[in-house]
Amino acid sequence: TAATSWLTNTDVWVFVAGIIPFAWATVQFWTRIATGQPFGTGDDFIYIGKDNVPEESRGQKTLDRGAFLVAYVLFGIAAAAIGITLYSVITSPPLPPSL
Repeated sequence: TAATSWLTNTDVWVFVAGIIPFAWATVQFWTRIATGQPFGTGDDFIYIGKDNVPEESRGQKTLDRGAFLVAYVLFGIAAAAIGITLYSVITSPPLPPSL
């Protein structure tokens, strides 16, 4: 059947394995945003800025609403691309047997 053929297709499993690091990074990114935790590498942390209170973030790198809008759009595009890819894999007819 079609489901069995894509479950045994190694390309599908390579795709799934390739998504795992990005899925993990996505969860970490949005979790830190939701809880207000800083993120970044080493001593170069980024903080989430508070609206209309610039005094609280003096000397810190902060993200504002514009950065969040861009992040939402980019993650939405990435989710749509993954969805389209998965849809095309699932709905494609099985490959013909090789000669």
